[in-house]
Amino acid sequence: MITLEGMIRDIRTANPKRDRSNITDFRGMHDFLKFIDLPDNFADLLRCLWPVIQVKSKELQGRLSKPGQSIEAYHELIIGYSLFEHCRFNSLELEYSPTIRKQTPDWVIHGRDHKVVIEVVTVHKCVSHSTLDACISLINILVERGLNSKAIDALVSVPCNNDQTSPNPFES
Repeated sequence: MITLEGMIRDIRTANPKRDRSNITDFRGMHDFLKFIDLPDNFADLLRCLWPVIQVKSKELQGRLSKPGQSIEAYHELIIGYSLFEHCRFNSLELEYSPTIRKQTPDWVIHGRDHKVVIEVVTVHKCVSHSTLDACISLINILVERGLNSKAIDALVSVPCNNDQTSPNPFES
Protein backbone atom coordinates (compact mmCIF):
# COMPACT_ATOMS: atom_id res chain seq x y z
CA MET A 1 0.00 0.00 0.00
CA ILE A 2 1.31 3.41 -0.97
CA THR A 3 1.41 6.05 1.75
CA LEU A 4 1.15 9.73 0.90
CA GLU A 5 4.50 10.75 2.36
CA GLY A 6 6.20 7.71 0.82
CA MET A 7 4.73 8.63 -2.56
CA ILE A 8 5.99 12.22 -2.27
CA ARG A 9 9.47 11.03 -1.28
CA ASP A 10 9.62 8.47 -4.13
CA ILE A 11 8.46 11.02 -6.72
CA ARG A 12 11.12 13.55 -5.69
CA THR A 13 13.77 10.79 -5.66
CA ALA A 14 12.82 9.70 -9.19
CA ASN A 15 12.28 13.25 -10.46
CA PRO A 16 14.72 15.40 -8.47
CA LYS A 17 14.86 19.17 -8.63
CA ARG A 18 17.64 19.93 -11.10
CA ASP A 19 20.38 22.42 -10.36
CA ARG A 20 21.05 24.97 -13.13
CA SER A 21 24.38 26.03 -11.64
CA ASN A 22 26.01 22.86 -13.01
CA ILE A 23 25.27 23.81 -16.64
CA THR A 24 28.53 24.78 -18.34
CA ASP A 25 27.80 24.52 -22.06
CA PHE A 26 25.10 24.53 -24.72
CA ARG A 27 24.68 20.75 -24.57
CA GLY A 28 24.07 20.94 -20.82
CA MET A 29 21.48 23.71 -21.31
CA HIS A 30 19.79 21.71 -24.07
CA ASP A 31 19.54 18.67 -21.79
CA PHE A 32 18.25 20.83 -18.94
CA LEU A 33 15.52 22.40 -21.11
CA LYS A 34 14.36 19.01 -22.37
CA PHE A 35 12.29 18.54 -19.22
CA ILE A 36 10.51 20.93 -16.91
CA ASP A 37 11.17 20.62 -13.19
CA LEU A 38 8.27 19.50 -11.09
CA PRO A 39 7.49 22.46 -8.81
CA ASP A 40 7.92 21.85 -5.10
CA ASN A 41 4.26 22.54 -4.31
CA PHE A 42 3.24 19.24 -5.97
CA ALA A 43 3.43 17.70 -2.49
CA ASP A 44 0.90 20.19 -1.10
CA LEU A 45 -1.47 19.38 -3.96
CA LEU A 46 -1.12 15.65 -3.29
CA ARG A 47 -1.78 16.15 0.42
CA CYS A 48 -4.96 18.13 -0.26
CA LEU A 49 -6.26 15.76 -2.94
CA TRP A 50 -5.24 12.51 -1.21
CA PRO A 51 -8.84 11.46 -0.39
CA VAL A 52 -9.71 11.76 -4.08
CA ILE A 53 -6.50 10.45 -5.73
CA GLN A 54 -5.55 7.70 -3.30
CA VAL A 55 -7.23 4.98 -5.39
CA LYS A 56 -5.10 5.95 -8.43
CA SER A 57 -1.98 6.91 -6.45
CA LYS A 58 0.28 4.27 -8.03
CA GLU A 59 -0.49 5.43 -11.57
CA LEU A 60 -0.16 9.10 -10.60
CA GLN A 61 3.14 8.43 -8.84
CA GLY A 62 4.49 6.84 -12.01
CA ARG A 63 3.57 9.88 -14.10
CA LEU A 64 4.92 12.40 -11.58
CA SER A 65 8.16 10.42 -11.34
CA LYS A 66 8.94 10.80 -15.06
CA PRO A 67 10.33 14.22 -16.03
CA GLY A 68 8.74 13.91 -19.49
CA GLN A 69 5.23 13.34 -18.09
CA SER A 70 5.33 15.10 -14.74
CA ILE A 71 4.23 18.55 -15.87
CA GLU A 72 1.00 17.19 -17.40
CA ALA A 73 0.20 15.33 -14.18
CA TYR A 74 1.07 18.45 -12.16
CA HIS A 75 -1.36 20.55 -14.22
CA GLU A 76 -4.07 17.94 -13.61
CA LEU A 77 -3.43 18.32 -9.88
CA ILE A 78 -3.71 22.11 -10.08
CA ILE A 79 -7.07 21.86 -11.84
CA GLY A 80 -8.13 19.12 -9.41
CA TYR A 81 -7.27 21.27 -6.41
CA SER A 82 -9.60 24.06 -7.53
CA LEU A 83 -12.30 21.59 -8.53
CA PHE A 84 -11.95 19.94 -5.11
CA GLU A 85 -12.62 23.26 -3.39
CA HIS A 86 -15.59 23.97 -5.68
CA CYS A 87 -17.05 20.51 -5.11
CA ARG A 88 -16.61 20.66 -1.37
CA PHE A 89 -18.34 24.05 -1.22
CA ASN A 90 -21.25 22.87 -3.42
CA SER A 91 -21.66 19.32 -1.99
CA LEU A 92 -20.54 17.65 -5.20
CA GLU A 93 -18.37 14.55 -5.58
CA LEU A 94 -15.02 14.76 -7.40
CA GLU A 95 -13.49 11.63 -8.93
CA TYR A 96 -9.97 11.30 -10.35
CA SER A 97 -9.31 9.37 -13.56
CA PRO A 98 -12.30 7.00 -13.62
CA THR A 99 -12.84 4.61 -16.52
CA ILE A 100 -15.76 5.74 -18.66
CA ARG A 101 -16.45 3.92 -21.93
CA LYS A 102 -12.87 2.61 -22.04
CA GLN A 103 -11.54 6.17 -21.58
CA THR A 104 -9.97 7.72 -18.47
CA PRO A 105 -10.71 11.43 -18.25
CA ASP A 106 -8.74 13.36 -15.65
CA TRP A 107 -11.64 14.51 -13.48
CA VAL A 108 -15.36 13.86 -13.19
CA ILE A 109 -17.70 15.96 -11.06
CA HIS A 110 -20.82 14.12 -9.94
CA GLY A 111 -23.99 15.91 -8.93
CA ARG A 112 -27.33 14.47 -7.92
CA ASP A 113 -28.42 13.70 -11.47
CA HIS A 114 -25.57 14.94 -13.65
CA LYS A 115 -21.84 14.81 -14.19
CA VAL A 116 -19.16 16.92 -15.84
CA VAL A 117 -16.17 15.19 -17.45
CA ILE A 118 -12.92 17.19 -17.53
CA GLU A 119 -9.78 16.38 -19.51
CA VAL A 120 -6.76 18.61 -18.85
CA VAL A 121 -4.39 19.12 -21.78
CA THR A 122 -0.97 20.77 -21.59
CA VAL A 123 -0.31 22.18 -25.03
CA HIS A 124 3.01 24.02 -24.66
CA LYS A 125 5.19 22.26 -22.11
CA CYS A 126 8.24 24.38 -22.81
CA VAL A 127 6.61 27.75 -22.09
CA SER A 128 5.09 28.66 -18.76
CA HIS A 129 1.42 29.45 -18.93
CA SER A 130 -1.21 30.14 -16.33
CA THR A 131 -3.00 26.93 -15.49
CA LEU A 132 -4.52 28.74 -12.55
CA ASP A 133 -6.22 31.28 -14.87
CA ALA A 134 -7.66 28.44 -16.95
CA CYS A 135 -8.86 26.72 -13.79
CA ILE A 136 -10.53 29.85 -12.44
CA SER A 137 -12.28 30.33 -15.78
CA LEU A 138 -13.46 26.72 -15.70
CA ILE A 139 -14.84 27.08 -12.20
CA ASN A 140 -16.61 30.31 -13.17
CA ILE A 141 -18.25 28.48 -16.06
CA LEU A 142 -19.40 25.69 -13.77
CA VAL A 143 -20.88 28.18 -11.33
CA GLU A 144 -22.53 30.26 -14.08
CA ARG A 145 -24.13 27.18 -15.61
CA GLY A 146 -25.57 26.21 -12.26
CA LEU A 147 -23.77 22.91 -11.78
CA ASN A 148 -24.61 22.97 -8.11
CA SER A 149 -28.35 23.27 -8.61
CA LYS A 150 -29.51 21.60 -11.83
CA ALA A 151 -28.48 19.02 -14.37
CA ILE A 152 -26.29 20.08 -17.27
CA ASP A 153 -24.71 18.19 -20.08
CA ALA A 154 -22.11 20.35 -21.75
CA LEU A 155 -18.58 20.01 -23.01
CA VAL A 156 -16.21 22.49 -21.38
CA SER A 157 -12.89 22.97 -23.13
CA VAL A 158 -9.99 24.61 -21.31
CA PRO A 159 -7.31 25.48 -23.88
CA CYS A 160 -3.91 26.39 -22.45
CA ASN A 161 -2.87 29.36 -24.54
CA ASN A 162 0.48 31.07 -24.03
CA ASP A 163 -0.63 34.24 -25.76
CA GLN A 164 -1.76 36.41 -22.84
CA THR A 165 -3.29 38.98 -25.22
CA SER A 166 -5.71 36.56 -26.83
CA PRO A 167 -9.40 36.85 -26.00
CA ASN A 168 -10.93 34.70 -23.28
CA PRO A 169 -11.87 31.38 -24.95
CA PHE A 170 -14.83 31.05 -22.59
CA GLU A 171 -16.60 34.16 -23.78
CA SER A 172 -19.10 33.57 -26.53
